[in-house]
Amino acid sequence: MRCGSIQKVSERCIDPESRFGSECEQYNGAQGGRYIKWYSKQMFEFYLRRFTGACVANCTERQCMDALASTNHHLRTNPEKVNHLTPYVGPQCFAHLDKNGSDYRLNANMLPVAKKSRDGVSLDAFHIDRWEQCCVCSKWRFVDEDSARLLQSDRFFEQCDSDMDWAMWLSEAWLSRDWHTQSVRNLKLQLTRQSNMLNLSELQQLSAT
Repeated sequence: MRCGSIQKVSERCIDPESRFGSECEQYNGAQGGRYIKWYSKQMFEFYLRRFTGACVANCTERQCMDALASTNHHLRTNPEKVNHLTPYVGPQCFAHLDKNGSDYRLNANMLPVAKKSRDGVSLDAFHIDRWEQCCVCSKWRFVDEDSARLLQSDRFFEQCDSDMDWAMWLSEAWLSRDWHTQSVRNLKLQLTRQSNMLNLSELQQLSAT
């Protein structure tokens, strides 16, 4: 029977080298808890590195929870990234990072890949869905997990009313650049004229004396 919380001192972990505590200390409620709705391993590890310089192997509980909260917030505010994700399946607490624990969740929502290719070679980073060929230079690029999942769906290639008109954006960008360049030139010309006028005034004053 799994305990629901610490009932006595003997249920606490006394090993100073233990990161995750005893089984009772790792308990996080029914079904592991439902606090962090959206999770991506790639995004979680990114926030660990960005804000704390830590990684899964050495992060503290506070760093873990801050990164989980940041991951959930980022995905919640970018709904196009959660279409392929299952809510509440990721880590809900620090103990869910324990590989030896009963509820290990670090790899939740990972991109499903085939275990073997046609010739029987194990596939991981070389899975065909993680590599895309550029239609311009024909070079192959390694695609991150979220992008690979989006590219698997036909919805990615469908045009939506909310899509940006990139042709218009690029044409306006060129106009904006030309306007900025001309503005800088005009400013330089104006400053040069003012400088020349000041020099001329100083010469006239010297001549008068």
